[in-house]
Amino acid sequence: MKLVINVSPSQHGASQEDFIRGSLEKKAKEVIFDLASQAHVHLEHISISARSFKKRLQKSAFPAFNITVALDQHLKTLRKADFNKFHPSLQRRNSLLPLSLYARSWKQSY
Repeated sequence: MKLVINVSPSQHGASQEDFIRGSLEKKAKEVIFDLASQAHVHLEHISISARSFKKRLQKSAFPAFNITVALDQHLKTLRKADFNKFHPSLQRRNSLLPLSLYARSWKQSY
């Protein structure tokens, strides 16, 4: 499956330098918000597909959906950080991720 993301920094008046220099301007946050929104839409689509195919998939196929757990948690953290990609909470490792992966894998819920 090919994924095309139609977000350009210039759509919001942001430049590449805004991201390189760590600008916290509204323009940069809007670009990050758009990217996160599109990622969330794709994540929801994958989750719905996984639930609809759950009965038809073999158990050995479910680990392919593990990435959705990490992505979902990262998007939630990004939202809590007000789409500031330099926020310290985004720089820390999520120590509960292995537990979340185990729980979702055991429940087979993605």
